[in-house]
Amino acid sequence: MAPDFGKVFEKAFKFAFSANRMLPIFILGMVLVAMITGFIATMFIPAVMSMILSYIVIGFFMLLVLALIFIFYTTALVDNARKYWKGKNVSVFQSMAAARNRYANVIVALVITTLITMALMFIPIIGIAFAIIVSWFFIFLIPIIVVWGEDAVSSIRTGYNLFMENKLNVFLYWLILNIIALIIIFAALIIALGSLLASIPAFDNIIVQSAQSTPSLQTAQLFLTTLQMNVVPIFIALTALVVVFTYVIVMQIGANTFMLMSLKKPKK
Repeated sequence: MAPDFGKVFEKAFKFAFSANRMLPIFILGMVLVAMITGFIATMFIPAVMSMILSYIVIGFFMLLVLALIFIFYTTALVDNARKYWKGKNVSVFQSMAAARNRYANVIVALVITTLITMALMFIPIIGIAFAIIVSWFFIFLIPIIVVWGEDAVSSIRTGYNLFMENKLNVFLYWLILNIIALIIIFAALIIALGSLLASIPAFDNIIVQSAQSTPSLQTAQLFLTTLQMNVVPIFIALTALVVVFTYVIVMQIGANTFMLMSLKKPKK
């Protein structure tokens, strides 16, 4: 029997519309915004530029820490979505214990599948398309580990078997999910960009100059200077985008979990 896509996405929209679930990811996003705007505000200070390599290394490790925290919270959200699908609308913090128990398996599985996907992308001509197709095997990776209790290796095998038994349903689900996410994100980007252009007239001049001639070093410097002089409106615009991205991420996590629970577990 085909899964009820309407039910899956209706529950995903409602699941994501929760400050309790969105707040931790929003905070992680705001840390990124602070890093970006902080760099913009200080990038022409000589003391900062002289230590740029050190800042890059620090930034890399901060991104790594943020990614590990995000993966842990995603694992907790999947368990919370599992309970939500069963009619239990509880705080996500009640799923932290389940996240701790499954976290190591999730990390290992993600490392393996990321390496596989990256390796496929290096295949000439068809690499990217092939990587996208293979990614369909891994779309329910974390829910398989959390909901069905699989380990890192068996979750990859189960994800493959699940796709092979539900090719059309998984493809349609992936297509609908990405169309919805792109529409929401694209609309938010248009609004944010329009607001920035309206509040920072200098951007209009830069765009006109770039359109009338080949972009030069002078144009690039003008663009960077304009960014530095308008950190506050940029921060506000990025904050609004973080809210939208946070909602989309939580919605996708919920939808992946609900879709998995709508499918029959494949035979090993």
